[in-house]
Amino acid sequence: MRHVYEPPSTKSSVTLMMLGASVITLCVFLVLPLTQMISSGVRKQYDLSNIDTAAPPPPPQAAELEPPPPPENQEEPPPPEMSDTPRQLSLGDLDLDLSVGTGGVLGGSGMGMGDEGMLEDVAIFDIADLDQRPQPIARVAPRHPPELLKARVEGNVVLLFILDENGRIQDPRVESSSRPEFEQPALKAVARWRFRPGTREGQPVRTYVRQQIQFKLNQ
Repeated sequence: MRHVYEPPSTKSSVTLMMLGASVITLCVFLVLPLTQMISSGVRKQYDLSNIDTAAPPPPPQAAELEPPPPPENQEEPPPPEMSDTPRQLSLGDLDLDLSVGTGGVLGGSGMGMGDEGMLEDVAIFDIADLDQRPQPIARVAPRHPPELLKARVEGNVVLLFILDENGRIQDPRVESSSRPEFEQPALKAVARWRFRPGTREGQPVRTYVRQQIQFKLNQ
């Protein structure tokens, strides 16, 4: 006997379709939160991987103070210049007869010669302080400069010097002159003179002396 195919009933098909749709909807609702959780975890991991892990900058170093500049070398003040011009002397005449163009030996005060004129640290006396004044024992006439002699010019030079204990002249200097040409001849002449030294309390001593040298045509 032949069997005839009979399709399933329509009611059963509709029920199955509704049940399948419900299952699918439920799966969608279950999968969606899970997907969001996975995406959030990946984002957090990505954010953590992008955190700057560079070392913190070192603390600022204290500003280095530059050493103060060295003080400039201070120039020492130059030493005071010593004047070669001797100081004026208070004078007293010695009554000496010097006939070789001189005006006589004159004594001066102890301040007449500068420190440069003191050859030794020994007291030097004024003529007025002596018991016996110096006496000339050898003298040389000065040489008259030829050009001034030819022009018949006379003149004089005043010299200052120290007369030591042996009657020798030391540190002669020109105090004044009528003409510069007479100065060197006067110095050369007096350097060859010799004296008997002055004495104080019976002992020869050093003495300040001013000597005038004259240049005359009748010498």
